[in-house]
Amino acid sequence: MIETWTWQIPFALVGGTVVFLGVLVPALLVQYSAYGRLSLTRLLGTAALSVYGVALVAYTLLPLPDPSVCVGRNGGALQVIPGAVIADIARIVGENGIGSSFALATIAQPLLNIVLFIPLGLLVRAMTGRGIPTAILLGLAASLLIETTQYTGLWGIYDCGYRVADVDDLLTNTAGALVGAVAAPFVAGWVPRPAALAALPPQPVTRIRRLLGSALDAALISVMPAMLHTVAVLAMALVWTVATGARELPDAALTTAALLQPVALLAGVLLTVVLPALRGSGASPGQRLVAIRPLWDGRRGSRRRRLLRALPVAGVYALAPGLADLAAGAHVPLVPSLLNAAAAAVVLGTLVVVLFVDRNGLSGRISGAQMVDRRTPTTPSISTPSDSTPPYSPPSISTDAGS
Repeated sequence: MIETWTWQIPFALVGGTVVFLGVLVPALLVQYSAYGRLSLTRLLGTAALSVYGVALVAYTLLPLPDPSVCVGRNGGALQVIPGAVIADIARIVGENGIGSSFALATIAQPLLNIVLFIPLGLLVRAMTGRGIPTAILLGLAASLLIETTQYTGLWGIYDCGYRVADVDDLLTNTAGALVGAVAAPFVAGWVPRPAALAALPPQPVTRIRRLLGSALDAALISVMPAMLHTVAVLAMALVWTVATGARELPDAALTTAALLQPVALLAGVLLTVVLPALRGSGASPGQRLVAIRPLWDGRRGSRRRRLLRALPVAGVYALAPGLADLAAGAHVPLVPSLLNAAAAAVVLGTLVVVLFVDRNGLSGRISGAQMVDRRTPTTPSISTPSDSTPPYSPPSISTDAGS
């Protein structure tokens, strides 16, 4: 009996770790965007939520039985009488004695249902900052989803409900969420509330935050031309099929599709590098996702300064690999290697500068930009700043959280 209740523990630890790694980058983005800083305690809460989610699935839906369990059966098994579990306990204890294993297992079932949902109430209050009613409603919703999944046989995957959907489970699960919600201030008070973090003053931009924004930019820049080219070719094929009924493009259309590659490359550079630099604060897409922006002398820079920040680094990284592919396709000697080397040099230079020289990065060093938290106020303009004004140098900060 003990083994049937404990195998889920290592399963939840391993599966929860995998889930946590999958949501780690989104969690970092949420923290930086909402609070301007990394909260290790909230990351621990996210890890706990990941492990708990896998454990909840394991304890309520696994192991999956052999499909033969539904031979001669169809539909779901439903128990709709509230409190029926109490009558079952009284009957089994009367027949077998309170010390029998059968009676103990029957008594343990509703208690385990309560215990299983206590972490949900705790985590809901700790991670969202919401009150007890929200925790109760989410506990009820989660339990209702589980019972419905059991009743429908994994939403039709099985021909029958291989576990009984029990209204008493719904009640005890919700009671567990209530217990966890009430206990949250005493047990999970170490997790900072979202409102408290958001109310803190802007933080200096850490190296981790800076590199995360650069990695997001690199990913977007790398996929955008291919996405645009694919969409253009698919649109061309769709128009051709609708117009002619033919499913294969003619040679002329294939030639046109090949010519769209440099167009897609330039469009990708325009969308991911040039336009973001000219819009709003001038921050790149990745920088916007982690809530940082460039300032010059405490103010927004001119268009020339913004482009000077974007083009020598992100522009080179965006153009060089695509031009290298085009040059290789045209059998131009040496040029592809030089272009790929330029892209690699930009990546390496960014890493070295951010990690060892200046967290403003290579683009910041080139353009004189200071990377700051998005919530950092802009210095009021007394007169129109000249592009020749020396770069803004803020007071030095001794700590570097997250470096």
